[in-house]
Amino acid sequence: MTAPAPDAPREEWEAFLASWHDDHSADLMLLSTSVQDSLQRIVNELSVEGMTVSARVKSKRSLITKALKIDPGKPYGRKYEDPLRQLEDIVAVRVTVPMLAELDRVKDLVLRGPLDKNWSVLVGGLEPHGSNDEEQRRPGYQSVHGVLEVSRPGGGVSHVEIQMRTILQHAWAELSHDLLYKKVSDRLSASLERRLHAVAGMLELADKEMLEVRGAIRAERWGLGECTSGPVDPPRLKMFATELFGAADGGKGKDDWYVVLAERVAEMKVTTMAQVFDAVDDGLMESAMKYRTAERTDLAWTNPAFLLHVWLLEALRKRDRRPLSRAAYDYHWFTEHLAGSSS
Repeated sequence: MTAPAPDAPREEWEAFLASWHDDHSADLMLLSTSVQDSLQRIVNELSVEGMTVSARVKSKRSLITKALKIDPGKPYGRKYEDPLRQLEDIVAVRVTVPMLAELDRVKDLVLRGPLDKNWSVLVGGLEPHGSNDEEQRRPGYQSVHGVLEVSRPGGGVSHVEIQMRTILQHAWAELSHDLLYKKVSDRLSASLERRLHAVAGMLELADKEMLEVRGAIRAERWGLGECTSGPVDPPRLKMFATELFGAADGGKGKDDWYVVLAERVAEMKVTTMAQVFDAVDDGLMESAMKYRTAERTDLAWTNPAFLLHVWLLEALRKRDRRPLSRAAYDYHWFTEHLAGSSS
């Protein structure tokens, strides 16, 4: 069935879109299930409780409503001149994660894809929804969005939208769906819009606070203190490394070790000590505590800065499937920018 001309009457477009949806609904469901299964494998690899993956195909009514959305400023008075080509969310998948830390980890894994030989993230990557300055200045809908390009068995490609949210971001999206973003009138009153933005702001702060609380509870369980909070810097890294592995040279470990370590951590795109602590999961914490009491004769492997670097690399390897060369564990590689001996 051929699409109507762009200036065809709305009724003709509605009939075409309804027929198209009927003809393609089975293929769209198969596509959504395939991509959902691929994303589920990411969740399984991360081994974090509370993550869910879901998929949906736009209903016939939802497709028609969005495809024929009115926009007086566009040609033919509609937002989309060729809706079946322009719409990228007819099929969508969503990953919901417990907290912001897991959101970053899932995003990194998807960007490192493709997870499946048949699909990959489109150029443009994954970005926060509403990335322009005005939308980022005020609280509201929070989600990471992207578009997957999926190869079809018979040739050609399909687009699938991917969304990633925390549980609290998802709660806001669901509750505000009909109240704010798909309201009948063009605008809510200023007082109502301000109240909704206030609620969104509280949920955004709660997301960040819960991450901090979770880290504080875990730090308390391991007997760690201030070294698991604040920005990454050499003094905090030194405190954290010596808590895990003991002090080198009777507590006189060189500060320039930790300058190098801070540079290495920055290369990992880790900016806070909470992220450092979160990366070193309980299994790695246990191995660090055992290693602390083990007999060590190799001078390099008594250096707590080097040891923390190795543990972080192992955390990234386990968590993000990052390939590591043997040089990553080479003490000389770690200290290549230091002047003189690091012993």
